[in-house]
Amino acid sequence: MTDKRILFQVPATVGQIKTMANKSIRIEINTQENISSDEGKVLLDLRDKFGWFNFLHTVKSEEQKMIEGDDVKNLPPLNDVKEFDNEKTPSEMLRDRLFVYFTKKGGKPEDFKAWRIKEMNVIGKKYLAAIN
Repeated sequence: MTDKRILFQVPATVGQIKTMANKSIRIEINTQENISSDEGKVLLDLRDKFGWFNFLHTVKSEEQKMIEGDDVKNLPPLNDVKEFDNEKTPSEMLRDRLFVYFTKKGGKPEDFKAWRIKEMNVIGKKYLAAIN
């Protein structure tokens, strides 16, 4: 059985690039034309899916071309790509996520350590209570 592949293409520009705490990046893409409701549905269905991001820019030609099969035929299978390919331990990733939560809820960074220790005790007690 072959995998079903969905390729979404629309003329666009990279509008903004932001570096994230886990060493990934967030990319904002601005389409250069209106998209149809069918194209919008395809795009919305791809939300939170793991896949490849490809951006093709033709430097020496005034006419931009669409991505073709030969442009992407040698991509490794997605299961060969590590979703979180960084050097952080699971504990460090949890700490980072707790920090994001704490600051988004209005906490001050200098108060984080004390809050984290208290919260880790609360979490630990919940797990222990679940086995008693």
